[in-house]
Amino acid sequence: MANLARSILMVKMMKDKPKKNIAYYSNP
Repeated sequence: MANLARSILMVKMMKDKPKKNIAYYSNP
């Protein structure tokens, strides 16, 4: 359940922020 919420949050962030930040969220 927590993982699902985290995934949704990450998707929201990727939509809100510039594309260059996607690499930051994709890599730990």
